[in-house]
Amino acid sequence: MSQPRLALSIGVPTGIKIFATVVAAFMIAGSVLVAVLAFGFSFFARTTVNSTIGDGEWHVDDNGNLVPGPAPDPGSSLADGVSLIGLAGAACALLVILVAGYLVLRVWRTAAWLEGTVLTVRGALGSKTADLATSIVTGGSQLQAVGTGEARSYHRVQVLHAADPRSGVQLTLPLRGAGLAMLPATQLTALADAITRGRPRTEATESSFVVAERLRDFARDPFV
Repeated sequence: MSQPRLALSIGVPTGIKIFATVVAAFMIAGSVLVAVLAFGFSFFARTTVNSTIGDGEWHVDDNGNLVPGPAPDPGSSLADGVSLIGLAGAACALLVILVAGYLVLRVWRTAAWLEGTVLTVRGALGSKTADLATSIVTGGSQLQAVGTGEARSYHRVQVLHAADPRSGVQLTLPLRGAGLAMLPATQLTALADAITRGRPRTEATESSFVVAERLRDFARDPFV
């Protein structure tokens, strides 16, 4: 029988999702334009350079006169350089597009949920799942970015680390959402219950029980 799913409030608010999507769309549109211009510049410049090279019977000299004989080959290195400029511009545009795509995936896909004792954390490109009742659970902290551009700031937030010895999966769950609000008391208590459910306690300082008790302290604290 499947367990009911409890969504954890670590996702990004809808307003930020929409803003990030609009910014990413402008980034992608600008990058596509740069790539098109870079390729266009490379193609037409290379064509112009190569057109000055004679066909082996006649060529235009430095004074603009048509003279017999093969022309020297001054344009090949320049044409190659122009091509490199076009490729470099296209590569930079592709990098910006990838970053913008990752940004959109991250703000829309980031989520976490608890099903019984099984915790799933989903990121931009994949998901990780661990059973909290059998995993090695520890606590810690990490920097979390808030805002964008000049308004971006970083705050240290509490996180929960879980390492599932059976699957080898290691995941990290921030205990605060994107708005820097601590997870609701019901969610913190559910995490603590999942950690201790059916787990034998071998010593008083075992990390999993210490983390579970700390989660319950957060749930009871009206000032977090």
